[in-house]
Amino acid sequence: MSMEKAAVHVADDAVEVSKNIGTGMVEVSKQVIEALKPLAAKLGQTAEALFRMAVKDAFITGIESAIYMGIGLALLFSLFFVVPVFVREFRKQSSEMSEGVVAISIIYSLLALSAGFGLFLANLSSALHNLINPEYMALVNILHTVAGH
Repeated sequence: MSMEKAAVHVADDAVEVSKNIGTGMVEVSKQVIEALKPLAAKLGQTAEALFRMAVKDAFITGIESAIYMGIGLALLFSLFFVVPVFVREFRKQSSEMSEGVVAISIIYSLLALSAGFGLFLANLSSALHNLINPEYMALVNILHTVAGH
């Protein structure tokens, strides 16, 4: 069988998978496994293995998002330590603040504030969804893959 015909068969199975899954969340993992069987047969794996792999992937995505959130919080936390220490050390060396020190402090504060909030807020939803309910996110990822999004 040529690669084109195999791709067509996999695409046809994917369409059937999306029809078989349905919209109800009752016994969703069983439905997903049953719906994945034709696709899994084409790939040479079991449907259970594909679903378990998708769940693990969703959980790992949640951990990655939590790490990014931690980096964002570290940037926000650094505002309370780096800038005051920087200003305090400079004041020890000279009696008055120069415009350069003020500019550097303001620029660092703005960058750390925007990057910290951005990292935290951008990853909050992903971390919560993927860590709390990885099975649901695995199902969503499978449906997106099957639908071709």
